[in-house]
Amino acid sequence: MLAFGVLLWTFVWVARLLAARSQQQETAYYAGRDVATEELDSTGEPETGEQPEPDPAEAEAEELEQTRKGTGVNATLGLILRALACLLFWFSPLILLISIAGIWFSSQALWLGFRRFRVFIGRAAVGVALGLASFGLLFGYQTGLFTLPF
Repeated sequence: MLAFGVLLWTFVWVARLLAARSQQQETAYYAGRDVATEELDSTGEPETGEQPEPDPAEAEAEELEQTRKGTGVNATLGLILRALACLLFWFSPLILLISIAGIWFSSQALWLGFRRFRVFIGRAAVGVALGLASFGLLFGYQTGLFTLPF
């Protein structure tokens, strides 16, 4: 039962992280637009005059920066989930779900690091290694290959 609580708390934590990231992006988007300083037309609505086109190079640089931050967050999240799966393998087979989630985040961070930045991300690689270890630990414990001393 405790393992299910840990799993549920992990998903709540991930949801809060994603909500915070979304709120930061929304705040950054609306910070550039201040409705109070826009000129109003005769109907009281903001004028829809010519808006300058965003520079494609700036947009691409901003997208790359967001991808870099997301890759770091995914690598760290995968590492934390995998460490939890390795430490809590004896609670329940449901811990395998935490390990699978960690595999997803770490492998995504590794893939983005290689594909977009041509960089090896060590945290993600350690997360993948811990994920394989957690599978082995869970399998060994469930099949009786080894027992815990406590």
